[in-house]
Amino acid sequence: MQEKICYKKYPELFGLLVDTQTQAVSQYTRIKQYFSGLTGNIDELVGAIQKFSYEYLPKSDKRAISPKFTPPKHDTSVQSELGKAFPDLASSKLMQEEAFNTICDTIKTDIVTKLDKDCKDYQMKFNELVVLYQQNLNSLQGEVKKYETLHADYVKAGKAVQDAIKSNSKNVNSLKSNFKKAKAAALDGHQKFTMFCGNLSVQMEKILSNFEDLEQWRCNNMQILLRTVSDSLFRISTAFVEGKSYFFNDIHHAPIENDTDEVKLNAQLPETSDNFQLIKVNPAICHFLTPEQLFAQEIAKKHPIYKAKRNFAGMNEFLRVIEGEYVVGLSEAGGSIKCQNVNESIGFLPKDVLERVK
Repeated sequence: MQEKICYKKYPELFGLLVDTQTQAVSQYTRIKQYFSGLTGNIDELVGAIQKFSYEYLPKSDKRAISPKFTPPKHDTSVQSELGKAFPDLASSKLMQEEAFNTICDTIKTDIVTKLDKDCKDYQMKFNELVVLYQQNLNSLQGEVKKYETLHADYVKAGKAVQDAIKSNSKNVNSLKSNFKKAKAAALDGHQKFTMFCGNLSVQMEKILSNFEDLEQWRCNNMQILLRTVSDSLFRISTAFVEGKSYFFNDIHHAPIENDTDEVKLNAQLPETSDNFQLIKVNPAICHFLTPEQLFAQEIAKKHPIYKAKRNFAGMNEFLRVIEGEYVVGLSEAGGSIKCQNVNESIGFLPKDVLERVK
């Protein structure tokens, strides 16, 4: 009788549920670490955001978008005082503006606050369900003990009858009577225990369903968080590109004064050039991550790594690159190289657009 009643899966599931909560809270904690320490420094901000995007954002949401704005050539009539200020304006100091810092604060406060609230709500709801689950398990243990006692008495009474028959004992009839009573009690206990397990199963499955609903709620909230982050990235990148657009426009329309040697000289400096990439803040833009960080597996497989020498967006091509972006070479075909970027977008790029770096 005992073997036909299945009540052992629920205690075993309890450990899995606790592990689920531990993993979920760990994920909340790791994501929070990306944003809680952000500063107004553009390098640190973009580096943290790229790392977050690379690990958490869905691949389909990470496709690179080439900026439409192309800076004009430096006007030979730009005044030299502006030229002297060029390196500072081209550096991250350009980003230390109220709008930019507001976006940083939004990421640091709004998103971290949402993470804390979501994690707190999740733990509270999870713990409430754990209490209900544990209460049902405790009630199960009491019923199991009752039934096992009746079952043990039934087995003991049966063995006593067998021993009495073998030894020709005079109290066989009395023992048989006890056995019948023990059997009846065990059968009645089995019926009651079966009904209890059936009712318990309904309750436990409801609780498990609530656990599943809670996990779905957590996943939905995480998706909302990712969309919030994505929207923040879009606002940052738009402000970044627009700010540089306005700056180039100011240079282009500056009053005519003296020589422009300093402007032209500074415009050629590597750090100036890098700072003036018109980038969408996106993990595909690799000024803040090394090829080894982006393409560790591909490098291990001996695939070549290239750096784009200029912006390129081919006709009907899924792969677009921005000057300075790293891509991995998959194969060569004539004058083109089949490449893949960090977002796993694949397309052909002309060889003259690429410079091999590894």
